[in-house]
Amino acid sequence: NVFPVSAFISRQDKASQSIGYGKTALLFHMLRKKLGDQVFWAGLRQLADKRMFDQVGWSDFIDVYSTITGESLQLFFQQWLNGIDGPRLALQDVTRVETLAGWKISGKLTQQPTYQLGVDLQLTTETEILRKRVLLDSTSQSFEFATSARPIELQVDPETDLFRILADEEIPATINSIRGSNQLLALLAENHAPTSAARTTLLGAMRKAQLSIRLFSEVTQQELSTHDLLIFGLPEQFFPAQISGSTAKNFTFDSEIEDSTKSSAFVVQRNPTNANLSAAWFISKGPLATVVARKIPHYGKYSYLLFDGADNRLKAVMPALNSPLKVDFN
Repeated sequence: NVFPVSAFISRQDKASQSIGYGKTALLFHMLRKKLGDQVFWAGLRQLADKRMFDQVGWSDFIDVYSTITGESLQLFFQQWLNGIDGPRLALQDVTRVETLAGWKISGKLTQQPTYQLGVDLQLTTETEILRKRVLLDSTSQSFEFATSARPIELQVDPETDLFRILADEEIPATINSIRGSNQLLALLAENHAPTSAARTTLLGAMRKAQLSIRLFSEVTQQELSTHDLLIFGLPEQFFPAQISGSTAKNFTFDSEIEDSTKSSAFVVQRNPTNANLSAAWFISKGPLATVVARKIPHYGKYSYLLFDGADNRLKAVMPALNSPLKVDFN
């Protein structure tokens, strides 16, 4: 389902929608950032005035904006219209050196494959935020910051203004990660496990009805580290990051004590035994666990959910733990 924007005709599925709508919207956003608001809106007004009710194509946008700016925008449009992939960016060889005047931060910004990009870098210090735009039109480009204050963090594309391919470690584990897994183990833990009916309902809702549920205590460490996991309940010493403890009746979710007979949680994160895989926990002993189980797949893009009874109280995405575009100097 990967194809260039220029080949988009109509939405056929979510994959084609993400390219035809999502990538195209980001193309216009990047054009606006490149040219500025005044030129961007002037071009759209000019095109609307001259071609209202006519069919227009990408060549019309290229002509209008090239004329307004006095420079050819052919390369800008063609790389985003005809490219099937996208740039993969990374920071390399970043150093922080203390000088007589303060601090110097230097490094390289790399990309594969090669696009022509204007990339924003942001350096956060103890007293200020510094920004710099780097022209990246080859596989790598050096950069340097000088500041009198101690650096805290360096980040590339802090406002997510560029279309790019995410690194694996930037992609959060979500409910869809479990739903789409073809190497899933379904496991039953000893504490805070939902009823048999709720377990069966969730497996069916996740399109995993064919899976048998095994006891967590009977699987090997190798099995845990070579599969995505769907765990019903909380195994001893195998908690998700949001859970800091449990008793016979309660579990602690983000520092708040929850009664598992009244509240339900569903948490997805990287598998603690293999960060390339995912693990999920369904925690609930309440009478409405079956109702909650039917709802969980509808929150596919989220990493964790918390329910009061059958009502969702919290939904969120797990933040990325690592990124090749961020350096924490602390």
